[in-house]
Amino acid sequence: MKQAVFAFVLKEGQILLTKRNDVPLWVLPGGGIDPGETPENACKREVKEETGLEAKLIRKTHELSPVNRLAEPTHLFLASATGTLLASSDESVENRFFPLDELPKDLFWPHGLWLKEALTQDGVVQRELVEISWLNLLKYALKHPSHVIKFAKTCFQKSR
Repeated sequence: MKQAVFAFVLKEGQILLTKRNDVPLWVLPGGGIDPGETPENACKREVKEETGLEAKLIRKTHELSPVNRLAEPTHLFLASATGTLLASSDESVENRFFPLDELPKDLFWPHGLWLKEALTQDGVVQRELVEISWLNLLKYALKHPSHVIKFAKTCFQKSR
């Protein structure tokens, strides 16, 4: 079963976000867990691949269970980082730290929700991943059709 990881990389009151190539949104660094890989190692690898930074995991913040085929079991971690921040990567057009009280307007909304939960909860949040749903996807597509078209085009090009 496929699984996903994301990192809340904090530095001096700011959070690291990456702007994706396939959808022009700011997101948390993260991605898929490779077969045989732990969520912790996958999280460190994804942060390094996307941003150039070495992630030091502080604690696990979330274990989210999918309620449909749109999502995968998702693990989130709070982390700090060292190294040199890449301007871009194969998957992103930009990586940048944002003050926690000045998040970009085009932040992928579930990631903003998860950040709020991570900063206000002490333990690991264990819940269903209800925010990734067909209804929410439809609402998003109607509000941001250009994002959906760009994502579909990118997926089509990768499959060729």
